[in-house]
Amino acid sequence: MSGAVTVQQGLTGATQRLTEAGVPGAARDARLLIADALGIAADRVTLALRDEMTDAQRQTYEAHIARRAAREPVSHHHASEDQRSHT
Repeated sequence: MSGAVTVQQGLTGATQRLTEAGVPGAARDARLLIADALGIAADRVTLALRDEMTDAQRQTYEAHIARRAAREPVSHHHASEDQRSHT
């Protein structure tokens, strides 16, 4: 991904990438990981779909997706809601 990327574009691209990699639950995982990169709860992603991702958010998300495509469990690189509320 290069240039300005909206949350929707990032989510769509990552879902496709994970699906092509054969990751079960690709859409769910992409949503959890984009929420983590954005620093928001997964149920708030819909409200951010038109927002542009910062470079830092995009880099974090791309790293998350690469790790997930390599079959690393989401829990290994995803801050849980509980962890996020204590930081």
